[in-house]
Amino acid sequence: MRAFIFTFLGWQFFIFWQGSSFWACKEPELCKCFRGCSVLDEHGSVGCHKPLLVVPNLKVFWGPRLILQQVASAKEKVAYESAKTYTDPWKGHVIGTKQGAVKGMYGLLGISLNVLKSSYQATITSKSKTLNAVGTCDLAKCIAFCKQQCESGCSMLEKSDEAFLGTISWTKDMCDVDGSKQLMTTQCNEMVATAESCDANCDRAIGVYPLLWSTSVFASHLLL
Repeated sequence: MRAFIFTFLGWQFFIFWQGSSFWACKEPELCKCFRGCSVLDEHGSVGCHKPLLVVPNLKVFWGPRLILQQVASAKEKVAYESAKTYTDPWKGHVIGTKQGAVKGMYGLLGISLNVLKSSYQATITSKSKTLNAVGTCDLAKCIAFCKQQCESGCSMLEKSDEAFLGTISWTKDMCDVDGSKQLMTTQCNEMVATAESCDANCDRAIGVYPLLWSTSVFASHLLL
């Protein structure tokens, strides 16, 4: 399983590039924000549960929540081995193996999150090409509002410095909330430029749109 996980990490940079606009934002919170935008999800096209196929032959799928559980389990094994009284070098070897499992699971988590991000990013990109000026403006407002909801997705990590991120196959951009918000602003501005008379403010949400979004999300939760 571990060898499969580390082979799987080679996909990360391709997937990460696809979901780059929202790379540092916490999930599934940001995805749920976009799912609350009626202009984007009128047919339920935004799914915030995107499990990753980790064992194709057995059709085993793991989503971010399950992978986080595996991270916690791997950490418990490190603590268990650390508490044992046998001496080095064997203890060091065993603990090193268990710590490698933690890093592997964190790497798999990064892939899983970016699969989710790339999925709804593709929906946004596709939708933006089919909307009229009014719809494009509404989508820009949606991005502007959801940008304000973006919180760090790295709060679950012990550290977020570049050295630590490198050990778990993450990049510093995956923890750069300001960078993600700037990219979202750019995406919003590009839509505003193509939508005639659009009053969207890409620096912050304006008007009653947040209220409409909140009402939509509240209603969607009642239906779940």
